[in-house]
Amino acid sequence: MFQEISDKVWFIQGTNEGRWPFSNSLFINDEKKLLIDTGMGRLIIKKLLSEFGQPDIIVFSHGHEDHIGEKSLFSSTERFIHELDKPAAESKEEFRRQYAPPSIYPQEAWAKIELLFKDLRIQPLDNQNIMMGDIKKSEPISISFSFCKI
Repeated sequence: MFQEISDKVWFIQGTNEGRWPFSNSLFINDEKKLLIDTGMGRLIIKKLLSEFGQPDIIVFSHGHEDHIGEKSLFSSTERFIHELDKPAAESKEEFRRQYAPPSIYPQEAWAKIELLFKDLRIQPLDNQNIMMGDIKKSEPISISFSFCKI
């Protein structure tokens, strides 16, 4: 379920092997704890919180429902998403306008999707960097996000 892929960096396979309506996640367990995407599924989230505690920062890779799901289980106040995804991630009406024509999401699916928009507060990161300490690896890695705080 949790696979350490380098020092302090964990791959978290989501429910249903990370397939929709779930996603896979990354967790960085350093001076500050950072989680990328919350849609891994409720049971996996509970195990993550039990093993590592609450993340300090949550980064949403994008605003699709399988990546922002179950966000209400986290108390982290620092949440980030790309500024172009922010409107759809914060508003079910905007999400529906951009991503969810009736042919893709029938009316009965909306009861579940609407739960995703409960208490989401996202702000642009405004091209700032999130520093997570010194993560050492034999080969250099670079991860770049341009997000806004939500």
